[in-house]
Amino acid sequence: MLQRRTRRSDEGFTMAEVLVAIAVVSVVMLSLSAFFVNSIRIDNEQGDRQSAIQAADDAMERARALPAAALLTGRDQAGSAQEWSAPVASVAGLLGAGDQTMAYDRNAAPGSGRTALLPTTYRTLVLNGIAYRQYWYIGWCQRPSTGGACVASAPSGQFTKFFRVVVAVTWPGRSCLGSVCSYVTSTLIGDPDLGRVLDPVFDTNDSSPAPAITSTPGAQTADVGTPAALTFVTSGGAAPLTWNATSLPAGLTIDPADGAISGTPTTAGSSSVTVTVSDAYGQKATSSFGWTVSAALGYAGFTPPASKVGTAGPPVTLTASNGTRPYAWSASGLPPGVTLDGSSGVISGSPGTRGAYPVTTRVTDAKGASVSKTTTWTVS
Repeated sequence: MLQRRTRRSDEGFTMAEVLVAIAVVSVVMLSLSAFFVNSIRIDNEQGDRQSAIQAADDAMERARALPAAALLTGRDQAGSAQEWSAPVASVAGLLGAGDQTMAYDRNAAPGSGRTALLPTTYRTLVLNGIAYRQYWYIGWCQRPSTGGACVASAPSGQFTKFFRVVVAVTWPGRSCLGSVCSYVTSTLIGDPDLGRVLDPVFDTNDSSPAPAITSTPGAQTADVGTPAALTFVTSGGAAPLTWNATSLPAGLTIDPADGAISGTPTTAGSSSVTVTVSDAYGQKATSSFGWTVSAALGYAGFTPPASKVGTAGPPVTLTASNGTRPYAWSASGLPPGVTLDGSSGVISGSPGTRGAYPVTTRVTDAKGASVSKTTTWTVS
């Protein structure tokens, strides 16, 4: 009769049990190895992305540090067009025709975009041994004064124009499509079209009535060679207000800050002037009026009549040409007994004393222009 052998507690593991244990440990170690490898890879990728964000911030700060008027300097049309035609893949969706229009330096020489302040080709930045490529894409967009997205064309005439700067950074990465990773950011920067570089800030909780030009200048006149000036009174509008004018007479200019028109006209003629004031939200008001510039005031003097003491001669009427009527007349050195009517320019009277009298006559027009002539009047 066979007896079943009883296993003693101190006999240890069988060979099969040892092999199974080794196999289990090996599987666990292999799993942990893959976990650690993936953890290290993810950490590295996160570090690379953080460096890319740093590179994008650097590129954007380059743009913000420039005056708005200098953003496009050197970015030639051909270089900009080539950049826009083949953008970084993640940027393509931000360059749609409805979002903005391509901006470039109209005075830049072909090929200058490569060395522009913000080049039309990528710039390489090495961080932690990885080469990052920085790209700048610059376009125009318009934001309606009523708020909303900045788009290529605002739906109404009240809008503010901006540069839209899109920055892209690319770097090599196995986990990204095509082994190229990318990071994209964008911002709006004020446009210098109105002569002063401003970055308008829009507050959807803020509002302001549209500006209004409350003074009515009416038809204006001026003389060639005589200084002219015109100012306006406004109400409403969000500061700062910006002014411009079209068809001003030659020699006159408008101050974009306060709307004062000044200068000295150089050419006679008539024009229809339109003055526009715009506020910080792009709201506008206009005033239109005619402006006539007359030729310079002319006066040739007069010829004194033959005069005898105590005898009233024929009246003498002084005449002038051009300038702006009415004229005002004055005289000095007239013979005693002879007077001048300042409104009509008529000299009349009876000389009371013999002698030769140097007489100076002067004409002044409504704009303050004046001409004087001196002649000798002999009384016998």
